[in-house]
Amino acid sequence: MNIESIYRIIEVILCLPETIKNDTIVLGRARCLIFKFKEMDSQVINRNMFDIPHPQIIEKTNNKIVFLSAALLLAGIFTLISFSLHENTIGAISSMLMVSGPILILAGSFLFFGKRKHNVYGATGSVVRKSSYFFNKEQINEISKILLEKSFPSAKPVYFAPDGNSKMDVLMSDDKEFAAVQLSEYIPHKYQSISQVKYFSNAEAKLLSDYLKLCENKT
Repeated sequence: MNIESIYRIIEVILCLPETIKNDTIVLGRARCLIFKFKEMDSQVINRNMFDIPHPQIIEKTNNKIVFLSAALLLAGIFTLISFSLHENTIGAISSMLMVSGPILILAGSFLFFGKRKHNVYGATGSVVRKSSYFFNKEQINEISKILLEKSFPSAKPVYFAPDGNSKMDVLMSDDKEFAAVQLSEYIPHKYQSISQVKYFSNAEAKLLSDYLKLCENKT
């Protein structure tokens, strides 16, 4: 039973004769709740998968990036100190120290403030990465059916293009134990989600990953 069927059943109950339910205030409030429920459901679908939290994914500190940014910052500071000790020296080395110091500090700051956090799959700690696959609108029904039935081993590879009027956003862990998928259409002047997020784990996620590789090879 899909969500629309549930809406219909509730609406039928609320439209029973007044001998069964004759309190118009209750009816009005209940219908208002249904409207809000539909509106919230629509908002969830319309939000892009990359912009909403997922209970399976947690944000953790990327220790490699932290160490690398610290190394760049220390190297930049050391370079500036070296330049200050040789600022009266005219030559290529002095010029190189003057330029490379700020560059190293800026690179370290960018990594620390912009890249020190990354998303991981909570169950395994594997890094989760984003990707998008573009295709023509005519393929949406075919791709939707494949995702719904999870028929990845038997499904024919679809054609993914460098760009298109539809796309499939994917979150995939590096260990292929988790995946999330959402379909979108280009509705001027942006892509708008047309499906709820579908989640896959363990063997299903691995099969999805293998299927996407087949589709990429076809392109």
